[in-house]
Amino acid sequence: MQPQTPILIAHRGGSLEAPENTMASFRHAIEIGARYVELDVQMTRDGVPVVLHDPTLDRTTTGKGPVRDVTLADLQSVDAGSHFAPRFAGEHVPTLRDVLELCVEAGVGIVTEIKDVRLYIGMEEKVAALLGEMWTRGAENLWCISFDHAAIRKMRTLDGALPLGYLYPPGQEEFVVPDDTVQAYCPHYQSPLARPDQVQRAHELGKFVFVYTVNTAEDMLAVAEAGVDGMVSDRPTLLLSTFNR
Repeated sequence: MQPQTPILIAHRGGSLEAPENTMASFRHAIEIGARYVELDVQMTRDGVPVVLHDPTLDRTTTGKGPVRDVTLADLQSVDAGSHFAPRFAGEHVPTLRDVLELCVEAGVGIVTEIKDVRLYIGMEEKVAALLGEMWTRGAENLWCISFDHAAIRKMRTLDGALPLGYLYPPGQEEFVVPDDTVQAYCPHYQSPLARPDQVQRAHELGKFVFVYTVNTAEDMLAVAEAGVDGMVSDRPTLLLSTFNR
């Protein structure tokens, strides 16, 4: 039997197809027809939420050191694309507002992962304010997730309507806990493969199950058979083609 098509989400815009968490990656995801993207948020020294996975600049940019030690103006001189391919030279680290506005304009859903909140005073408040602003502008399908469950509980106090999810590390097979804070559980994709009963339990509680990060067609189909509601992939072109044949 053909599995029900889950929500298909481009991880960091599609980090195996374009430089992750850049405007180029999100434009690419939009161009290939992705209806959702996932992104990560850190914060600059001057308190601006920016889209970057790591707490430091070293891995994906020409910059060095912690994001929290640089200002937004400092980031304008940092290249975030050339590490992926020369044709992406000149890509910058975008602000969260930049990406939200791009995706909202395109009608694309956004899954925002807040990172390392202990490093940043006021991170939750600023992200909640931006997501709330997008809601008032007619945006739909905005989610916020984190491995830091305390941060997600704080997000609930800041916004009673924003869809939220708990992330879980690889290896955690039991991920369903009754909790009115969230609407989704977000485990590693191997967890529901090992424990499909957890997906059923989540659905009994009225929750969604979104999984990360699924990069082969075989695994995508297997995870769909397990009944998950959404999956994240670094290969959104493959993800879309697997379910839209």
